[in-house]
Amino acid sequence: MCASMMRRARPPPSSTRAFVFSTARNLLVDRVRHAQVVPLQAIENLEALAVAADQPGPDAHTQAREELRRVQAALEHLPPRAREAIVLFQIDGLSRREIASRMGISEKTVTWHLNSGMRALADLVYGEAHEMGRKP
Repeated sequence: MCASMMRRARPPPSSTRAFVFSTARNLLVDRVRHAQVVPLQAIENLEALAVAADQPGPDAHTQAREELRRVQAALEHLPPRAREAIVLFQIDGLSRREIASRMGISEKTVTWHLNSGMRALADLVYGEAHEMGRKP
């Protein structure tokens, strides 16, 4: 059923006074909300606003680089097939079906490589010992 037919199928409001006041209130709220929006054309020089930048500070930048190094080192310790599946999925953005086709394995096996590989990767990065399980 289309939207216009659904509107026709509804009974009219039982209290027209409540309906009118509710509609008027909603219209006023929308008008106030729209009045608070600043058009992008009005702000030509964002630096002139003296708004704090959303960029991370040097300590956050250093911490992110260190974490990236730890993830790269941990990736090197994964079995080759798990590493390949994780890179194709997380970095290249391929679907499980595309990974299965590219690696010549089933989607179920891709899922297994991703699950066990991500668990092992997390354990390596965050310091817990983990052994890769055997394929079912």
